[in-house]
Formats: sequence, C-alpha cells, structure tokens
Amino acid sequence: MHATYNIALNKFKEILEFCGENPRASVPFIVKRERISDFFDYLEDIMSSYVFAFSALEHFVNSSIPNEYIYKIERGDKKCLEVYNKEQIERNISLETMKQKILRKIKFGLILRKLRISGIK
Repeated sequence: MHATYNIALNKFKEILEFCGENPRASVPFIVKRERISDFFDYLEDIMSSYVFAFSALEHFVNSSIPNEYIYKIERGDKKCLEVYNKEQIERNISLETMKQKILRKIKFGLILRKLRISGIK
C-alpha cells in the first residue's frame, strides 16, 4: 500500500509541476487538458490505496476475533441483550466498534489468561 501511495503522490507532483503549481499548496489548481488522464490515474491510485488500507485493517480486526467469541451488548431501548457470534460481528458490527470495544475486551482477556497461566493472581 505504501508503495502505491508513493507512486500516486509522485504522479500527482508531476501533474502539478507540469501545471505550474506548487505541490504543497492547498489552493485549487487547473489540470491542463493533455494531463487529464494522468490526473484521473492519480485519483484512481489514491482511491485504491484507501480501499486497500481499509480492507487490510478490516481483515486484521476480523482475524483477531477468536472463532468462539461472543459479543453481548444491551440494546438501545434496554429491553433485551443482543448476542453476536464471530460471523455476526463481522457482518453487523462497525469496524470502529470492533476496534474500540471488542478488540479491547479480547486483548484484556488474553492478558488475564496469561497472568493466570503464569500463576499471578
């Protein structure tokens, strides 16, 4: 991903230099007609990089959840408890919630398990 981003960034700098703009400027710029294809290639590369990065992060989070893990959360109206298995978590729980709540619980559980195994109470 990092290499793709660098390639896209270098292409973009070339386009800006060709247009006579400062690559670090945050002002709008004009892409000359003959460089429009390069500009859209750059946009495609950047979008691909973001999609790849998000997919990699999502895969990491999903693969970090043990197969037998159950996530329980009280429903918004507080009338019942929602229970999710690993597959349901992957499909129905946001990546942000998985990172902030589920992975923290899993990590804390692993630390406690290691402490119990080493004899520390």
